Amino acid sequence: MSVSRAFAQNTEKCLFEARTLGYAVTNQTFGCSVHHRPMKTLFFISALMVSLASGAEQAHEPGIDELVQCAMFHRMMAASFSDEFGSGLESLQGVELEKMQGFVKRARDLSDQQLGDDAEAAFNDEWQYYLKEMFDQINRNYKNVSRLKYRYRERCANMAG
Repeated sequence: MSVSRAFAQNTEKCLFEARTLGYAVTNQTFGCSVHHRPMKTLFFISALMVSLASGAEQAHEPGIDELVQCAMFHRMMAASFSDEFGSGLESLQGVELEKMQGFVKRARDLSDQQLGDDAEAAFNDEWQYYLKEMFDQINRNYKNVSRLKYRYRERCANMAG
């Protein structure tokens, strides 16, 4: 038997045994290189993926902070469409204001449910926090509002009722 044929048979035997035992096999060009990753690791990864997939099916209920954040995002978008800033998109301002009002209503309702007497103060604190945060993110210039779009648009669209 030639050396290359013996090498090929040993490689095939090694590959078969490694795969049978649940190990990951790589670098087949230079023989059989086995990474010691037994089936239990693969089982763990599979179980993790199943739990993540089932968790993704459950709807995430947004908190007060997330709702106020989205309300503020839409407020900033509405302000950027104002004719005062020369965007030429004043017709979109009303749409953004409606979205903002929807998030504000949901945030206030949730705040009332969860916090009772402290609801108004908590809402106002969140509002002021996100107002400052978003102004800082756009460097106090509404022409930079695209920075907010990249960060919040998809997240807020997913929370829209």
